[in-house]
Amino acid sequence: MAFLASFRILSRQKPDVVVGVGGYASGPVVLAAWMMGIPTAIQEQNALPGLTNKILGRIVKVVFTAFEEAKAFFPEDKVQMIGNPIRRKLMDNYLRSSAAHEKFSVLVFGGSLGARGLNNRMLDALDSLGDLKKASILVPFPHATDNHQEVNARALVDAGAALMFRESELTGQKLAETLRGLMTDPVKLKQMAKKAGILGRPAAAKELADVCVDLTTQAWGPQGRDRGPKDPKDAKKAPGSKA
Repeated sequence: MAFLASFRILSRQKPDVVVGVGGYASGPVVLAAWMMGIPTAIQEQNALPGLTNKILGRIVKVVFTAFEEAKAFFPEDKVQMIGNPIRRKLMDNYLRSSAAHEKFSVLVFGGSLGARGLNNRMLDALDSLGDLKKASILVPFPHATDNHQEVNARALVDAGAALMFRESELTGQKLAETLRGLMTDPVKLKQMAKKAGILGRPAAAKELADVCVDLTTQAWGPQGRDRGPKDPKDAKKAPGSKA
């Protein structure tokens, strides 16, 4: 059903290129697009790719990755390491220089189901952090598929850009002690910030878009699909459109 629905959607929308971002929902759409001769690509956000992207990586023309560790799961000639695309508003914040100040600030953030355990540990830590104003931290959700959140975090830890705590190991007291340790070690904080900045790929969205434009041009010509081959069989014969 999903496969047939994908064919109907693609036939109606007539996209110039299809990019899958993982998950079961993208599987039939990307596969249908490939069978119709539409240029395809996938974007893998994690260091450990999911099953859908591992399979699709065999047929798509380009695989966009965000972690070096993900390269090993895909054909080498298809991989383009561009980072994870972000919204323009977040991009503006990233590029805006921050004013120097003496206040110690810690950004703590948790996503998806991993936030509950983090919130509980943070509440436990507050009793020992009353004189610091603000604190925050990210703890990998231990039950994520293939434990991919921890794999992502480990990649940052190995690069010296972050600290990681497994939820089972973290207590409020340990969290408080770690935050105080960072507060009293400004040199380490600067080093971590520098290494995190090196890992950042602020132009990820533009790079991904540029490659997609190239795929479109190769398959449909400079005018796009509307003025390119109308029959899927002809599209497959276009330069660069063979998967």
